[in-house]
Amino acid sequence: MIMSINYLELAAVVLYFISVILTIKKNYLFWLFGMSAQFCYALLFYSKGIYANMFLQFIFISQGVYGLYKWSTSENLTTLKLTPFRRLLLALSLMFTLFMFYLIWKNYLAGTEIRYLDVATALMALCANTMLAWRYLESWIFWMATDILYIIFFSMEGMYFSIALYLSFLFTSVIGFRQWLKN
Repeated sequence: MIMSINYLELAAVVLYFISVILTIKKNYLFWLFGMSAQFCYALLFYSKGIYANMFLQFIFISQGVYGLYKWSTSENLTTLKLTPFRRLLLALSLMFTLFMFYLIWKNYLAGTEIRYLDVATALMALCANTMLAWRYLESWIFWMATDILYIIFFSMEGMYFSIALYLSFLFTSVIGFRQWLKN
């Protein structure tokens, strides 16, 4: 079976890969590469009907503007914060609550097929990206868990370049966590 190449997916993968490498190096320009990749993924997800992750890309782009500002105006880019336990619980609670509201809405109001993994990955990525903007070390742990779910999700969608990207994201998340932990 010959796989057709989706050039939009390929562009998003390359841009995201560059973004993660720059993130590990704590170069604030990773936000620009990430926002470019997010725009590509938004278009791709729209074309595949993956709507929660499509909307997530636009949230990521707005977070990217905030993150770019926050990281580019910061006096010390090596300062990393540990997440207070209450913020971690709040992030997990918010993610769970939003997911439950979505399931209720989809089941009882919309009556259409539920794409649980679409919503779960979108919410987890949103929490991980927010923690990254705040420079919390634990954002890497959230990204590891999210990457595993995205690998499963993209496998179900037949998005092979994205599978490869998220396998590399999982690997680079471990490296990023260890690198940031040294500081």
